[in-house]
Amino acid sequence: MALSEKRRRFVEFYMGLAGGNASRAAELAGYAAPRQAGSRLLTNRDIREAVDARVEDDPTIATREDLQRFWTDTMLGMAGQQPRDQLKASELLAKSQAVFIERHRHEGPNGGPIETSLAVRFIKSKKAKK
Repeated sequence: MALSEKRRRFVEFYMGLAGGNASRAAELAGYAAPRQAGSRLLTNRDIREAVDARVEDDPTIATREDLQRFWTDTMLGMAGQQPRDQLKASELLAKSQAVFIERHRHEGPNGGPIETSLAVRFIKSKKAKK
């Protein structure tokens, strides 16, 4: 299916000026709620296909394999890299292969639970005003 003019502009901005930032691309393309639109647009099959086609057609965009090959070569010191560069390359390679699991702990004051009753009251009062 062909993309509408607005969606075509979204893809152009996403791949260009917005640098892969969907919210910024949606804003530049003229969407009213760019944050929501950008996220939603990236789940659209036609848009994903258009983005993938642009990536395949552009030889200056590195593929995942290209990046992993580069990080591996750097990590192994193939071109005489400094140890700090080798360490950073090993970290990026591990992240790209989901070796690390990042966990975030959310706590309230003094390590206690997060107080949610105030937020719930605020949300309920906003709904009641509508």
